[in-house]
Amino acid sequence: MQDITFESLDGTNLVGKLETPEIETSHVVILAHGFTSSMDRPRYDRLGKDLTANGYAFFRFDFGGSGTSGDRPITARAQVLDLKAAVALMKERGYKTISILGGSYGGLTALIAWNTDIDVLILKAPVTAPLSLDFLGANAQQEIETNGNIILPTKDRDHVITQDYIDEWEQLDFAGILKNIAIPTLIVHGDHDDEVPVEHSKHAITFLPEGSHLEIISGGDHSLDAHHEQVFTLIRNWLSVHVNS
Repeated sequence: MQDITFESLDGTNLVGKLETPEIETSHVVILAHGFTSSMDRPRYDRLGKDLTANGYAFFRFDFGGSGTSGDRPITARAQVLDLKAAVALMKERGYKTISILGGSYGGLTALIAWNTDIDVLILKAPVTAPLSLDFLGANAQQEIETNGNIILPTKDRDHVITQDYIDEWEQLDFAGILKNIAIPTLIVHGDHDDEVPVEHSKHAITFLPEGSHLEIISGGDHSLDAHHEQVFTLIRNWLSVHVNS
């Protein structure tokens, strides 16, 4: 495993890890993690082992304002700059086929960031419609107006949320973002997800290109950790069909 530091397109310092299989490959899967999450989760350790065992390189990194990367308020548009920088970095390192695995808010980031540099798109419980912001707290708006931001603490770090994050939900054209995708896309979503409703993915799939597929995991929550073997199999099967297709 290689520890890598690189810059986002806005200059934010980003920290990542590249895992490679024993036999050299031209295919890399890039992880776009979820809201206030990080690359250092047991599920991503397991995923890295699974992907490299099946011949794929795996690049995971922390978005700006998350994990061990540099400070910055969280917005999807800012994370898009990070993901595009990660794609460019992997291309510079010689990878010919770029696959993106986006989870939750990282799924939204991947959708916005998609362009023809990205060959394969896999989304796990992606954000594809506006969500309630109640989790920010009843006094969030007043606190932002008074202090300029609010702080969401997690075990990884304190995350900074500003008015830009709140405004972005109203500004994003979700249908337009989905219609922009020009490659078959896999969505995996649990039917017991109480954070991002599976109904959102049922609606989103109708905007995606022919050949896209929604796999609903019976009993699956937002993390799908209890179903990771099933999820890994779906990811491997999708990659085997769509890498260099």
